[in-house]
Amino acid sequence: MHHAGPDYLRYWGKAAEGASWHPLVYHSLDVAACAVALIAQHPRIKRALAALLPADSNQLAACIGWAAALHDIGKFSPGFQWKVPEVAASLGRSEVGAARNETYRHDSLGYALWAQHLEAALTATLGGAKSQARLLMGCATGHHGGPPSLQPAAKPRIIASSFFATADRDAARVWAETMVQFFQPALASITPAQLKRASWWIAGLITLADWLGSSTEWFPYTNETLAIDQYFQTASERARRALTASGVLGARPRRSFPELFPEFAPTPVQRAVIEMTTQSQFLLIVEEMTGGGKTEAAIAAAGGAEFFFGLPTMATANGLWHRLQALGGEQALVHGKRWLMPRAMERAAAWVNDSPRKALLADIGVGTVDQAMMAALPTRFSCLRLAGLAGKTLVVDELHAYDPYMTRVLERLVEAHAQAGGSVVLLSATLPLQSRAQFANAWAKGAALPPPDFEDSSFPCVSFAAAGTTAQRALPAYRSKQCQVHRKSSMGKIVAKIREVTEAGYCGCWIRNTVGEAVATYQLLQREGIKVRLFHSRFTAGDRASIEAAVLRQYGKESTPLDRAGHVLVATQVVEQSLDLDFDFMATDLAPIDLMIQRAGRLQRHHRGDRIPPELWVHCPVLTDDPAEDWVEDWSPGTARVYPDHGKLWLGLRALRESLTLPGDARRLIETVYGTADLPVPPALMARVEQAANAERRKALAGLNNRISFGAGYSDDGTQFQADEHVPTRLGPPTQEWVLFEGNHPVNGTLELSVVSLPLYRLRGGPAPVTDIPLSWRKAISLTSGVARCERANGHFEFRYDPHIGAHW
Repeated sequence: MHHAGPDYLRYWGKAAEGASWHPLVYHSLDVAACAVALIAQHPRIKRALAALLPADSNQLAACIGWAAALHDIGKFSPGFQWKVPEVAASLGRSEVGAARNETYRHDSLGYALWAQHLEAALTATLGGAKSQARLLMGCATGHHGGPPSLQPAAKPRIIASSFFATADRDAARVWAETMVQFFQPALASITPAQLKRASWWIAGLITLADWLGSSTEWFPYTNETLAIDQYFQTASERARRALTASGVLGARPRRSFPELFPEFAPTPVQRAVIEMTTQSQFLLIVEEMTGGGKTEAAIAAAGGAEFFFGLPTMATANGLWHRLQALGGEQALVHGKRWLMPRAMERAAAWVNDSPRKALLADIGVGTVDQAMMAALPTRFSCLRLAGLAGKTLVVDELHAYDPYMTRVLERLVEAHAQAGGSVVLLSATLPLQSRAQFANAWAKGAALPPPDFEDSSFPCVSFAAAGTTAQRALPAYRSKQCQVHRKSSMGKIVAKIREVTEAGYCGCWIRNTVGEAVATYQLLQREGIKVRLFHSRFTAGDRASIEAAVLRQYGKESTPLDRAGHVLVATQVVEQSLDLDFDFMATDLAPIDLMIQRAGRLQRHHRGDRIPPELWVHCPVLTDDPAEDWVEDWSPGTARVYPDHGKLWLGLRALRESLTLPGDARRLIETVYGTADLPVPPALMARVEQAANAERRKALAGLNNRISFGAGYSDDGTQFQADEHVPTRLGPPTQEWVLFEGNHPVNGTLELSVVSLPLYRLRGGPAPVTDIPLSWRKAISLTSGVARCERANGHFEFRYDPHIGAHW
């Protein structure tokens, strides 16, 4: 490119090997064109901006387009220009005074340049809208994962004049003035308060525009001098093409329940949802047992398009992923191990699908709820996740399954999503009334509506709120199921019952509370000659995926009598949520009552002709009116550790009668244990109850402290925005991923499939393979015939891995 024209043309914005480069101002216009195209064409972003800001879309496009055209003004600094010396030299730059800046990124430098130099020069041109301009510049320059800062953590305050020569500041100023003339942004027509409220979504929109505008596939480097309006016209055509090709548009028309599920006769829950108007912003809370059709009801409420379905585990997300294929549209599976699912990357355009942050932009998303929670936590690019969710229906399944930390974060997410005009569907089989009210209030606060009056305590129940309307409907149960409950403290009696069930040609399941107990039970049943399979969380990724598939085949909805006859599954909590499994007989260790109801939901879940009478055997300590302090501990130290509120365990066990009717008994059982009436707990258990309550309060407080405060606007308040893996979506002992090798080969063929995740306190190190392999944050263990001598905090031990048993020691 020859250097005629304004000085701002003599700066590069993108460069590649071999000294090819793309002018900074052209890249800036590429990004501005993408931002304008998103505001004009993207239905969800349009809806979200309309809910957040009163301006019309042309006015918004001018304001946001102007800010996007300045997103990279930090790149006018010599320190940035000399990152590619051959390009800097070819542009006639002298290296004199090029501050070798390794300390600050160009995003914060650009913000400092605006705040300390350009703002004063441009405020008059911008109609005096100084606060609005600064807010928008924060959104625009904060496109690298978090808001820009004039004083990044543990570093001196940025003084822009130290990083930009006078000529660079002048070039940036002329460029900023040129963009004011070009876009004519009427910043003064929007109040600072309105912009602050919308700032997180605007930052997400500009980040998305930057990611699209940085793709050389759609925005090839240009090396001729063009007039601004001429180049912008070209960039706008490219932007429209990029939006379609990238897969971010994907809007499909809404469809009705019969169009979505032609083969289904609607269940009572589904009929109730069909009758509700879900075209504009709404909140829907569906409380019904497993098997009552909550999933399809939620999809129908979203019209079968533009939703993200968040589930508690990867296994449950994978299960739903199989069922969504028929919906069509751009679909993304969003969780940390999605590459393990065969064909998981084939239902969305490659660009949108290549990272979980972008995958939330796909028309339809299904994944772990954690992926959506990261939009409300200080993770890098949380604003992009917010933009991905904006205008969609956010579905949160198994709402009862989350601890106080996750609950506080989810409440903030629901509030923020509602603020941007988003609809929310909450699903649960065992939601306490108090939790229902808290989530309803969070949504109403975001939507600026009065808290809905949800007083009905029937079960099943559908609660609905929208502007100017709230409704609740008590429903008949889709299926009522009664089973006999037997409390057994002896393992021997449960083993004898399992033998009787399997010898009669039926199948069963025993859910144990810890991996250690599950392994011991599996080995015991094997010695007894019973056909048994083991399923827990301590298998390598490859083995776990194949066990999960085998379990669904053997005990899922489509399983045949031949698949099932005479088999038993020993599992931990991995089968408790959302997996559509169906057993003839169920044994469960004592657990909190909501989890026992979930487990009972896996007992004779589908119609299958002749079966044995349904029985739930509860393995538990002997129930007495005045248990000793170590009532749970003496029976199972593992359960005592996993479920530390022994008062709730005692209340639940006492409330469970000889016969359990679902859903009829569900509300009574849940409210007995979790309701606001403080029921007397035996004095000996009170110390444990207090300890557990303190731990819960600490978790809730951590959730309150960690979640983003959207009210402060997209600005630096000292919060550190960190990589996804460093911001917890769940609290618990830290884990470490280990890749297992046998000799020098990964046990399942590839590194990815050979990963097992273990609590850090269990394992500190072990023999590493000789092969030099890049494992990034993971560690490796080399086994010899499945065994390795490893170390933990208190010495050495023998670590074993077996594809049928998992990791054990």
